[in-house]
Amino acid sequence: MAEGGCAIGKRHGYHDASAHNSYTACMQKPLTILYFAWLRELIGTSAQTLPLPDGVGTVAALMRHLAATSPAHATAFAPDRKVRCAVNQEFASPDTPIAPGDEIGFFPPVTGG
Repeated sequence: MAEGGCAIGKRHGYHDASAHNSYTACMQKPLTILYFAWLRELIGTSAQTLPLPDGVGTVAALMRHLAATSPAHATAFAPDRKVRCAVNQEFASPDTPIAPGDEIGFFPPVTGG
Protein backbone atom coordinates (compact mmCIF):
# COMPACT_ATOMS: atom_id res chain seq x y z
CA MET A 1 0.00 0.00 0.00
CA ALA A 2 1.28 3.52 -0.76
CA GLU A 3 2.66 5.63 2.04
CA GLY A 4 -0.10 7.53 3.85
CA GLY A 5 -2.71 5.50 2.02
CA CYS A 6 -5.77 3.70 3.26
CA ALA A 7 -7.45 1.29 0.86
CA ILE A 8 -10.83 1.71 2.56
CA GLY A 9 -10.69 5.50 2.54
CA LYS A 10 -9.57 5.66 -1.09
CA ARG A 11 -12.27 3.21 -2.17
CA HIS A 12 -14.96 5.43 -0.59
CA GLY A 13 -13.42 8.62 -1.93
CA TYR A 14 -12.90 10.43 1.37
CA HIS A 15 -9.30 9.67 2.26
CA ASP A 16 -7.17 12.56 3.44
CA ALA A 17 -3.88 11.40 4.92
CA SER A 18 -3.84 14.34 7.36
CA ALA A 19 -7.24 13.30 8.73
CA HIS A 20 -6.15 9.78 9.66
CA ASN A 21 -3.53 9.61 12.37
CA SER A 22 -3.77 5.91 13.11
CA TYR A 23 -4.33 2.58 11.46
CA THR A 24 -7.43 2.05 13.63
CA ALA A 25 -9.10 5.26 12.45
CA CYS A 26 -8.45 4.25 8.85
CA MET A 27 -10.02 0.83 9.31
CA GLN A 28 -13.31 2.06 10.81
CA LYS A 29 -16.35 1.61 8.66
CA PRO A 30 -17.65 4.94 7.34
CA LEU A 31 -21.02 6.43 8.21
CA THR A 32 -23.58 6.26 5.44
CA ILE A 33 -25.66 9.43 5.45
CA LEU A 34 -28.91 9.48 3.47
CA TYR A 35 -30.90 12.62 2.62
CA PHE A 36 -34.58 12.56 1.69
CA ALA A 37 -37.11 14.98 0.14
CA TRP A 38 -36.16 18.68 0.33
CA LEU A 39 -32.91 17.86 2.16
CA ARG A 40 -31.74 15.82 -0.86
CA GLU A 41 -32.68 18.68 -3.20
CA LEU A 42 -31.00 21.35 -1.07
CA ILE A 43 -27.77 19.42 -0.43
CA GLY A 44 -27.63 18.10 -3.99
CA THR A 45 -27.13 14.42 -3.22
CA SER A 46 -29.12 11.54 -1.80
CA ALA A 47 -26.20 9.96 0.06
CA GLN A 48 -22.66 10.43 1.24
CA THR A 49 -20.15 8.43 3.22
CA LEU A 50 -17.61 9.74 5.67
CA PRO A 51 -15.60 8.48 8.59
CA LEU A 52 -17.06 9.25 11.99
CA PRO A 53 -15.51 12.65 12.81
CA ASP A 54 -13.51 13.01 16.03
CA GLY A 55 -15.71 14.27 18.86
CA VAL A 56 -18.96 13.35 17.09
CA GLY A 57 -20.90 10.77 19.07
CA THR A 58 -24.56 11.76 18.73
CA VAL A 59 -27.03 12.72 16.02
CA ALA A 60 -26.98 16.36 17.21
CA ALA A 61 -23.18 16.49 17.05
CA LEU A 62 -23.26 15.02 13.53
CA MET A 63 -25.79 17.63 12.43
CA ARG A 64 -23.54 20.41 13.78
CA HIS A 65 -20.55 18.86 12.02
CA LEU A 66 -22.42 18.57 8.71
CA ALA A 67 -23.72 22.14 9.01
CA ALA A 68 -20.11 23.32 9.04
CA THR A 69 -19.17 21.47 5.83
CA SER A 70 -20.97 23.61 3.22
CA PRO A 71 -23.48 26.45 2.86
CA ALA A 72 -26.14 23.97 1.68
CA HIS A 73 -25.61 21.79 4.76
CA ALA A 74 -25.71 24.90 6.97
CA THR A 75 -29.09 25.81 5.51
CA ALA A 76 -30.42 22.25 5.81
CA PHE A 77 -29.38 21.92 9.44
CA ALA A 78 -30.10 25.49 10.56
CA PRO A 79 -31.60 25.65 14.08
CA ASP A 80 -35.00 26.80 12.75
CA ARG A 81 -35.30 23.80 10.38
CA LYS A 82 -37.35 20.78 11.38
CA VAL A 83 -35.33 17.70 10.46
CA ARG A 84 -36.05 14.16 11.62
CA CYS A 85 -33.47 11.41 11.82
CA ALA A 86 -33.18 7.65 11.79
CA VAL A 87 -30.14 5.66 12.90
CA ASN A 88 -29.95 2.23 11.33
CA GLN A 89 -33.56 2.62 10.16
CA GLU A 90 -34.91 3.37 13.65
CA PHE A 91 -36.32 6.80 14.54
CA ALA A 92 -33.72 8.68 16.56
CA SER A 93 -33.56 11.75 18.78
CA PRO A 94 -30.75 14.31 18.77
CA ASP A 95 -29.08 12.58 21.72
CA THR A 96 -29.06 9.13 20.06
CA PRO A 97 -25.49 7.76 19.96
CA ILE A 98 -23.87 7.01 16.60
CA ALA A 99 -20.93 4.75 15.79
CA PRO A 100 -18.73 3.89 12.79
CA GLY A 101 -20.67 1.94 10.19
CA ASP A 102 -24.08 3.38 11.13
CA GLU A 103 -26.60 4.43 8.51
CA ILE A 104 -27.99 7.87 9.31
CA GLY A 105 -31.07 9.12 7.47
CA PHE A 106 -32.25 12.74 7.55
CA PHE A 107 -35.75 13.67 6.39
CA PRO A 108 -38.46 16.27 6.95
CA PRO A 109 -41.25 15.60 9.44
CA VAL A 110 -43.92 13.39 7.96
CA THR A 111 -47.53 14.43 8.04
CA GLY A 112 -50.46 12.25 7.18
CA GLY A 113 -54.02 12.70 6.31
